[in-house]
Amino acid sequence: MVFNASTGELFKGDGVLIKRIHCPKGESAFGLLGLDSRGRLTCDGCSRRIHDVRLKSEAQIVALVASDPNVCLLLDVRSLSSLK
Repeated sequence: MVFNASTGELFKGDGVLIKRIHCPKGESAFGLLGLDSRGRLTCDGCSRRIHDVRLKSEAQIVALVASDPNVCLLLDVRSLSSLK
């Protein structure tokens, strides 16, 4: 996968766009991570569930976004190829 940090776009290895990553909470979002009553990662700012996809395959991430295009993702952008 490839992540373009300037646009927030996440692409499959073949260049197909998966999702534009955007959080209205901006840079402060990482400080808002919490756990819900089921132990799932959530945003304390908006109460949305955040899916930790750092250890998921590209196919799993594509399937998750296909099932919910507005899904919130926690990525490790350091482990992705990046565009400048």
